[in-house]
Order: sequence, then C-alpha cells, then structure tokens
Amino acid sequence: MDKVGDKGQLLVLGLDGVSYSYLQQAFSEGDLPVLKGLFARGQLGPLESAKIVLTPVAWSTSYTGVNPARHRICGFTRRKENSYLWEYVSPADRTSKEFWRILDEQGFKSILVGPIFCQNQSDFSGVYIGGEYCGDIENNVHPPQLAETVLNRFGYDPVSPCRTLEEVERFARNKFALARHLMDTHPWNLCFLGFMEPDLLHHSNDPEFAREGYRIFDRLLGEFLAELGEVPIIAYSDHGHRTFNRAFHVNSWLYTRGFLGRKSRRSIAVQRWREMREGARQIRARLDSPLAGLLYGGLFAARTLVRSWPLVHKLFIRLFPDANLPDKARPIAFGEQFAEGARMDDIDPGAMLDYGRTQAYAYLNRGANIAGININLEGKHPEGAVPSAEYWACRERIAEALRQATDPDGEPLVTDIWYREEVFSGEYIEDFPDLLFAVSTKYFTYISEDNVSSRNIFLDMRDSQHDLEGMFGVSGAPFSGQMPSERPGLADMAPTILYALGARIPEGLDGRVQLECFDDAYKLATPPVYEGITTEVAEVAAGGYNPDEERVISQRLRDLGYLE
Repeated sequence: MDKVGDKGQLLVLGLDGVSYSYLQQAFSEGDLPVLKGLFARGQLGPLESAKIVLTPVAWSTSYTGVNPARHRICGFTRRKENSYLWEYVSPADRTSKEFWRILDEQGFKSILVGPIFCQNQSDFSGVYIGGEYCGDIENNVHPPQLAETVLNRFGYDPVSPCRTLEEVERFARNKFALARHLMDTHPWNLCFLGFMEPDLLHHSNDPEFAREGYRIFDRLLGEFLAELGEVPIIAYSDHGHRTFNRAFHVNSWLYTRGFLGRKSRRSIAVQRWREMREGARQIRARLDSPLAGLLYGGLFAARTLVRSWPLVHKLFIRLFPDANLPDKARPIAFGEQFAEGARMDDIDPGAMLDYGRTQAYAYLNRGANIAGININLEGKHPEGAVPSAEYWACRERIAEALRQATDPDGEPLVTDIWYREEVFSGEYIEDFPDLLFAVSTKYFTYISEDNVSSRNIFLDMRDSQHDLEGMFGVSGAPFSGQMPSERPGLADMAPTILYALGARIPEGLDGRVQLECFDDAYKLATPPVYEGITTEVAEVAAGGYNPDEERVISQRLRDLGYLE
C-alpha cells in the first residue's frame, strides 16, 4: 500500500446508478450505516448527470472533464455514416484522455479495478482491470501477467448479473478482495473502484431486492475500509435512478404531429413477415436439431410478431429471455444481423419508418425523462427531408409543439427544451441530437422506431429508469464539511480528482475543481495549477468491439431494456 514518492493517495468509488435522494432516504430509515458514517466525516450532495443520461456518455464525461461533443461518446450506439442503420460505440472511440492517463504522465501511479466503459490502453503504465462494457476481460488486464491472479485466484468477472443476492455478494466481495490485493502489492496514488451493481439492482424493478443488495454492498465496503485504514475518499455516480409508472413514446408523438412518416400498413406487414421468415430460417439453419430449429425459429417469429405492442413485447422478452436460448439461436439486438450473410435491406430496424416523409425522429439512445430528436437533414441523411435552409425553422416548430404538448390529464408535458448548441460544444457535435427535451417526471421517454402509432403515445409501463440526479461525496482530509453552492456536474469530477492529488490540471476543461469541498489549509498549501496539457488522444484506438464482444454487449443492453 506504498504511495509513490511524496505524492498523496486517494480512493475514488465510482457507483453506477446511485441517487443522492435514494441514499438520503436510506440513511433516514437507519440503513446503510457504513456509507452514512463515511459521508458524516465529509459531505454528501446531489450531482448533475449528462443530458444524455446513459452510462457511456456519463462516465466518459466524468473521466475526461469535457462535454460529450469533445470526448465523442454519444451513447451505446450511433448512426452509421450516411445511413439509418447503427453501430456500437466502444470505449476505444473516446478521443479525450481520462484523468488517470493525465496522472500517469505526471508520475502518479494508479490502480483501476472495474472502471465502467473502458478498454485497455497501451500508453497507461498503471494497473488496469476492466469493468462493465470493456469487452473480453482476457484483453483487459494490465500488466497482462496479472491475468492469472485476476481470473483464477480472485474469480473476477466484469459483468455482474445481480440476479440473486448471492451473486451480488460474490461479485462485490471478489472485486473488493482483488482491489485490496493490488493495493498491497503495487505502489499507488489513485485507486479507482467501479461498481455497476447499484444500477443493476435498480433495473431489477424490485425495490426490496435492490435495498438488500445495497445493504450487502454497504457491509462489504465497511470491511474493505476497515482493512484499508485512513485514506481520503471521493465517491460519485454517473446518474441516479427513478421508478416511473408511465412512458411517453417520442416517435409516436412525432408521428401524430406530422413530423414523422410511417410506411403503409401493408408495407409494415410485409416487412414484419420478411423479418420473421429470414430470422427463423437462419436460426433453423444454424441449429443441428430440426426440432430445436422449429422451436426457436418459432419463438423468434412470435417475438417479431408482437414487437408492435410494447407491453406484450416486454412481457414476451421477460418470459423468453435471450439468455435461455442456445448461442446459435440468439439474433443480434434489433435484428440488424441474424447470422453471416444476412441482407440488411430485409432487416433494417428502422424499416417501419418512411424517412422520405420524415422531418424528425428520435433514435435508440434513451434515458430517464430526457430524449433527443434528430432532424432528418438533406445532405446529412440518405433520405433527408428537410433542406438546410429550413433547419432552424423546423427545429423551432418542433420545440413550439413540445411547449404546447399536454399529457392525458391536461397538464404540461415538457418541462425543459435545449437546442444542441446549448448543451454540447466540440468537434463531434454532429453526432448528437439536434434538440433535447425533458418531460414531466411522471413519465420516462420511450424510444422505438418499430411500434409507431397514435395509440402508443402514453403507455402504462412501470420501470426503473436513469435519473438526472446522481450523487457526489467526500470523506477524510483534505476535505471539509462543505458542499459546493452550485450542484456539481460530471465534468467537474476529473479536475477535482486531479486537484485532490496535487496534480497539474489541463487548461480548457469544461469542468471545474470543486474547491468548496477542500479545507482551508489544503487550499492555502496547494493552490490549483493549470497548464497547457494536451488532453486529446493522439490516435484513437482501432477496432472497438469484436463480433463476439458485440454479441455479449447486445445481450446485456437488451436485458437492461436499452435495446428491444
């Protein structure tokens, strides 16, 4: 547990999906005594997530200290260039350096265990053990000679299913034990531990199961900290969670307002039939048993048939999850490819929309009660229906329609509207929606290109969805008992972590150091030092996810409800 030279040490806990209000309620009920005591020795407050309230966007913003249009991570997926099809976004696409790489260049040593949405980096000299969405763990252990210890001795797995409390305990205990071993055997200044478990617990939609999982984590954290001894701690989440009882189908609303075109009923029926036939045929061809081919091909066909009814489709997926299917019978999410040689024109996930008559549409990435709308711009999209000269007017017409929108109770539906340039700035701004908006917290935003109908605008769908309110807490010296006067944002995490270790901070970050959290003695002895440090990655890593990793990521996103 030796630190490097005269540099200090800092433990950072990255807690996916934890809301400040959720912790406050648990503390008031006498729950989670370790976390409550931890922040009693410092402070705890709310944190503002990214406007695109999705895991890759949020964590990337916190790691880099810049807004998404600069680090390039726009969600789990993005549109392929000059196409309405999509591709996965991987951590290798991130174009800005994470705070641990900036520390590395200044001689600090870091241990990373489970950082969410990260992949191995050849220019990083510290210890790195991949977390959720890293891809194959065998390729995400650095130095590589640690793989035997990580995988066999500690049984580490970056993908925590959290289906049972026993799994929650095992996965969290293994992570804490591995981190403790690495901290004992390697010099370090920064130790970052990432935990996806809270998010998965909330996604179970079982409040009591989630609370029991939190209690397990709280107990294990207490054991870990008791062995570790005194060390300053920063804890933060990428977003929070909120339980919603109803959904607002964005594309159905755009359809009823005349902004989105849908193909004829006959064309949709033909498209559905082609998907059913093609998918079932390929599944039968890949399975050795004719009976299995008939069974699983039939299940796929049935699921395709009910996709136009969101509630039935959601129930069907829960009754027959992909995890229970043979590997060869698992179609890629949204049917973009069922197997090698699949014809894209047969299985385009947006084939239900008539893009030639569509001015605007909402696209896959969804989170909380916030959604984004893309203008189908001529010259940018293959069937762009909005000329460049009408871009601003079209966007304003949609914004005005949103301002006037009401819910079934006659109450205003939309609470906030943001034009893209109000939220994002940077080289990759074109990857992001032209318009973002938030609806009443009675609803979460449901986005599908597949079941657009005037009947499907407001849906009775209970779900735990991401929320804009995360949490930020500090504990121990050099932190004070004060929280910032303004709610911190995710971009503030990177410069604050750098400052807590006395490192030089790059000029031009979008986030700021949360100086109010530090005691006067530290601020006097350690004034912030800003330098013209390069934060852009010299060369973006090639490759991203391989096909096997994409299948795993696809299944994970479907299990969590991000893809259908």
